[in-house]
Amino acid sequence: MELLILKGDEINGLSNKSNINLQRIDEKGFLYCVGKNLIDEGYFIVWEVNGKNVGTLDYPTYGKILQEAKKAGLKTPYHIYVY
Repeated sequence: MELLILKGDEINGLSNKSNINLQRIDEKGFLYCVGKNLIDEGYFIVWEVNGKNVGTLDYPTYGKILQEAKKAGLKTPYHIYVY
């Protein structure tokens, strides 16, 4: 896992690749995939659905995320948020 910490004056030097302008993905059939950025990196949220706690990133859930990413034509890295 990588963590990038930037100071205020360093943020101004970021390229468009780092912008988080998300395009929402509303198509049916996606449980975790919620959007993509300008360079097609996927954004996923794992949360509670219908009272069932799915807020755990285990191997089966990660496998489904990989399937959704492939279906949507997304590129790595995938940004996965678990609640």
